[in-house]
Amino acid sequence: MNESKLCNPKVHFFCLGVPRAGTTWLYELLKSHPLVFLPEKEHHFFTNVDGQDLYAQKGLSWLKNKYAQSKESQLRGDIAAGYFRSQTARDRLFDYSPDAKLIVMLRNPVDRTFSDYRLSKGRKRFSGDFEEFIADPNIGYRSLEDGLYAKQLERWLTCFDIKQFHFILMDEIIANPEKVYSDLCSFLDLPEVQLGFIANNKVNQPKQVRFRWLQTLYFNIANQLSKSGKDGWKVLLRKTGIPSLIKKLNYQDMQREKLDPHVKEKLVLFFKEDIKKLEVLTGKSLSGWI
Repeated sequence: MNESKLCNPKVHFFCLGVPRAGTTWLYELLKSHPLVFLPEKEHHFFTNVDGQDLYAQKGLSWLKNKYAQSKESQLRGDIAAGYFRSQTARDRLFDYSPDAKLIVMLRNPVDRTFSDYRLSKGRKRFSGDFEEFIADPNIGYRSLEDGLYAKQLERWLTCFDIKQFHFILMDEIIANPEKVYSDLCSFLDLPEVQLGFIANNKVNQPKQVRFRWLQTLYFNIANQLSKSGKDGWKVLLRKTGIPSLIKKLNYQDMQREKLDPHVKEKLVLFFKEDIKKLEVLTGKSLSGWI
């Protein structure tokens, strides 16, 4: 897309995913940094989501508008958990910025799949148990594929150099969030300033939806505002307090559910070879996942 060469302000870095692996934590962390500008999370400009293809339908002028309020001194970023699985996103990002910095959040794929199941169940997208979830040819299949990180990374490495990637493990966030933040600043060439967002905050915990119709209505309105590019309306809507009130009334904490050891063992075997490949590709020690 030749238009990409003319797009200013340029986006400097991208977080590619993966879902349920800390992308919301990263968004909140970086959004609080004064030298980083982030629009809303998950606008998924570079890929097709639920029939919406902003790249094809709106063009780079839409993306430019998203970053119009950024300052010259700020790094501009795009965080979307669905990019890593998408070959379309890979190709478009390479065309847009072949030298971009790329961040990938990774989590033990067994835990990530179980978290994905709990989220789907909490939002009433799935009603069965975990074994039924992973056997499902649609939602379960995609969830398992999302956990095959080496398979996805190998596709990205056909376009981008491994030196352009920065990998963050959820285990590292839990063990030493301050070091994760420090290493991230080094990768992005950012000064390590004290942030209002404390690095070990827990965010985006799975919740149980009370009324599916209300959740669907809210998400449809939010998505339409996002895809229209009318950020002023979104800001105005947030100021009314309605989104916060809906979340407070329509979400409740989920009951703890333990992963069956036998199912866990099956999943470890399923992911084992991919984990070994990922260790080689990233240089990360992943022995705790096997």
